[in-house]
Amino acid sequence: MKSVCVTTKPIITKIKDVNRLVFHIFFPMEYSKDNIINKILLRRMLYTGSKKYNTPEKLGLALDSKLIMSYNINFSTMYNQEFLDFRLCVPKEGIVDDFSLDEALDLFHEMIFNPNIDGEAFNNQQFNYEKDYLISRQSEFPQSINEFAYEEFNKFIDPDEIDDISHDTYMKLLNEVTPESVYNYYEQIIKNNSFFTFIGGAFDDEEKLLNTFNKYFKQEEKEIHFDIEFFNIHKVEDYQEKVFKKDYNQSMLCLHYNFKGYTEDEYIKLSLLSFILDAPENNLLFNKLRRENNLIYTFNFRSLKMRGFMDIILYLDKNDIDKAKELVDEVFDSIKDKELFETCKNRTIKAMGYDLLSTEDDPFYDFNIKMSSIMSYDWDLESKIERIKEVSYDDMMEFLSRMVHTKTMIIESGDNHE
Repeated sequence: MKSVCVTTKPIITKIKDVNRLVFHIFFPMEYSKDNIINKILLRRMLYTGSKKYNTPEKLGLALDSKLIMSYNINFSTMYNQEFLDFRLCVPKEGIVDDFSLDEALDLFHEMIFNPNIDGEAFNNQQFNYEKDYLISRQSEFPQSINEFAYEEFNKFIDPDEIDDISHDTYMKLLNEVTPESVYNYYEQIIKNNSFFTFIGGAFDDEEKLLNTFNKYFKQEEKEIHFDIEFFNIHKVEDYQEKVFKKDYNQSMLCLHYNFKGYTEDEYIKLSLLSFILDAPENNLLFNKLRRENNLIYTFNFRSLKMRGFMDIILYLDKNDIDKAKELVDEVFDSIKDKELFETCKNRTIKAMGYDLLSTEDDPFYDFNIKMSSIMSYDWDLESKIERIKEVSYDDMMEFLSRMVHTKTMIIESGDNHE
């Protein structure tokens, strides 16, 4: 649990050698699975229109006429907390003829605080257009083996839908959503909520910048407190297996691994293990399964450090499934070779060092660090490198000894299977 305290007073950072100015306005809120469709529709409707500019075309022309470089709306989701982030990027005043920061911020305010509503509901025409779009995207689900596998594997390993909702839940919520429910959600997270702001980039007069911003976004100066629960560790269960026989050309083997006694402090161990298995500088899984044995078409790998599990998903011929299981076990056994482990660890540290150099070349690096540190568990790449250096061979062997293969899902190809 991370306790966070921010202030409604904008945090302003002057950045050298740039000719642009970036505004991030964050609205914090508690996460609720029941509001997922409200959230998706709210983002789409705020992004495509306002009361004054009530179509995507009108809003696009307004953004162009005010010389807006970019405008985005994003949600960042943890297990108990979300942030709605409105981002505006504009040129520095005086660099581009006819650009007015005052007019740009007026439009920014319009897009956030003057949505296309009728009474206490979003405009019905805009709502139906966006809802129909979401329905159309789901009308032929699942269209591919990837969609089928993602859906069934997630239901298998996450029946409580903590990490993602199922297609059935998605459609249930989509059928229940109304213009009124989206507006109620808007009231809750924007209209009746406080926000915190980061401003970074090029400007000549900070006081003038703050006054222009406060002309449209003035709030009572106060602290905002919230707690972020980053970790929700996945329960280790007894082994289970599912097999589906489907009429696809490929087969799939999906393997799920947990770690007994996993704690928050082991986040870095699972990070290093993931780099060893899947990062380009090591890529032990791909090398063993494809390059050395030519056994798979491709594969996917994911590890959720905040949940304490990882998944290996292989696309292959159904006749090679048993052999693939053996080779995956061989990969894990190979990490027990101390020389190989140290080689992979050093490659990981070197590659991360290159990443650090490239990120530090970004003039907005310190600004992004300052902003993201509020909502991130381990954003600082430099400190992550130092922590990986501290993971010894013995640490990793003890960690691997607690790894448990808990679930297997197989999609077996064949003709005319139901």
